[in-house]
Amino acid sequence: MKPSFIVFAPDVPEVPGHYPAPFDEERVGLYRNLGDAAGSASLGFGIDRLGPGERSSFTHAHALEEEIVYVLEGECVVRLVEPGKEPVEVPLRAGHVVSFVAGTGLAHCFVNRGTSDCRLFTVGERKRGLERSFYAEDTDYDAFFARQRPECHWADGLALPVRHLTAADHRVMPWRNGGGTTTELVVEPEGTGLEGERFLYRISIADVATDGPFSRFLGYDRHIMLLEGAGMTLDCGAHGTLALTEPFEPHAFAGEWETQGRLSAGPVRDFNVMVDRARASASLTVRLLEAPETLPCDRGTTCILHVIEGELLGASQGDTLVARRPFPLVPRGGPARVAIVRIVSIAATRSLHP
Repeated sequence: MKPSFIVFAPDVPEVPGHYPAPFDEERVGLYRNLGDAAGSASLGFGIDRLGPGERSSFTHAHALEEEIVYVLEGECVVRLVEPGKEPVEVPLRAGHVVSFVAGTGLAHCFVNRGTSDCRLFTVGERKRGLERSFYAEDTDYDAFFARQRPECHWADGLALPVRHLTAADHRVMPWRNGGGTTTELVVEPEGTGLEGERFLYRISIADVATDGPFSRFLGYDRHIMLLEGAGMTLDCGAHGTLALTEPFEPHAFAGEWETQGRLSAGPVRDFNVMVDRARASASLTVRLLEAPETLPCDRGTTCILHVIEGELLGASQGDTLVARRPFPLVPRGGPARVAIVRIVSIAATRSLHP
């Protein structure tokens, strides 16, 4: 007699998928639940069979559970809804594999737009009592789900990331002396400028065409790193010099210092962070992401990520993401180089270390 954890898939019945009333009019394919039949404790897996016009589920995203889907037979499309973007559909056929990393906010489902059945082998983690999800396109059901099972509803997922800034959101400002331009990526509070209300922090990219003095910013700490070009030396007077010779190496100096920039050999582009030291501190690091990971973001911290090279799920090269909680970083189509700025409020630091 074979043990209970060995099952023959055709012996496991196919069950019609459905959602509770009043959302049960649409049948969402047939499912052969192999995981339960074999007694799996931490993985759910089975075979979906989608008839023509059927989909695998409502369009959903998971906070904690990773999923993998393998197309066994036939053709279908995977429907993807990234945060802040229009839905897209990618055609699939037998042999395609799709992996959904948890926590990205990427809502998805599979739809059979053909004339014959499609079969999918699906695997997903089981994190009962912890998992949360949302339904990006089936908004009536999402609202119902939030009311009926609030502990399982991933409300934050609907707003990933907190802010997503593209080139259209950036503000380009030529310098008064004609020596370059500044592209402001993000400033807090929004709308504050260099000559009015004091900002908490400001992140920008400067294109420097000639030698010249740096503007002074009383009460601000500054971080700078080279992005492109042969380099630049900052002469900070009595405080010494900073040599920006290697790309992606951050340097720090005080906004009050009398600072003169000297180009090594032609124009450069640099990345800048300024923070009001009376209210917060800042750090700047650069990472080359080759695999998915989660960016930690502690309480009282604002995490800003700028995509220098490559592409992330939900963010293209040149985009900037801003969040106040951990969020996933998923490179797409190869490695992605990102600048990571953390702004930590002084009030939060004092509350954590009384």
